[in-house]
Amino acid sequence: MKNCVLICAGEPDLGSLSRFIYNNPNSYVVCADGGGMIAHKEGVVPDLIIGDFDSLHSDPLEFFPKDMFPNLEVITLPKEKDDTDTLAAIREIAKRGFTELDIFDAAGGRIDHYIANMQCLLFAKRHGINARIRDCNSYLFVIENETAEVTGRFGTVLSVFSMGDLAKGVTIKNLKYEVEDIEIKNDFPIGVSNEFLENNAVISVKEGALLVYVHDDSSSHVIAKN
Repeated sequence: MKNCVLICAGEPDLGSLSRFIYNNPNSYVVCADGGGMIAHKEGVVPDLIIGDFDSLHSDPLEFFPKDMFPNLEVITLPKEKDDTDTLAAIREIAKRGFTELDIFDAAGGRIDHYIANMQCLLFAKRHGINARIRDCNSYLFVIENETAEVTGRFGTVLSVFSMGDLAKGVTIKNLKYEVEDIEIKNDFPIGVSNEFLENNAVISVKEGALLVYVHDDSSSHVIAKN
């Protein structure tokens, strides 16, 4: 299954999206509501646009006319609903069987939307999707009851945060500050601002979920291992 890209309606990080699509030309592209306008500005043609279109402020087919883009699919959602447009998009992505997802333009604007998008990473994880929120020089992902290997370069910053009350059995190796089988709570950010000393780091959590933030290495990637 090829990679999926989700474009949200946050503050555009100009250039990052188009560069990623250029390097991953076979990605299936989904726009959540106003993400359609960002895709249009970046010259990216989506496969699917989904949302209630309150932030797009127009018919998505105004940006992508049906006669020019006959294969574009549009799903219109009700304005009053429990899901955010991003969460609804991730539900649809999971339903279509994608297991790798890169999310763009999820930050900026309202901070509550950004927090909601970070929580969507855990939703994606629990629905079989390895998802990352990306911008020009950083990305976020979630691990739960598993081990992840992360590549970086010397000085790259890596931070971890508990997504619940408590994350148990946390081990961090090959970073400046290493720990073995500790607990991390969500009211004490002890995992912030660690650093790479070599190219590979290992992060594991036996019980619970961790939000992992990697900064300043566009070539970094993550491989989750159970």
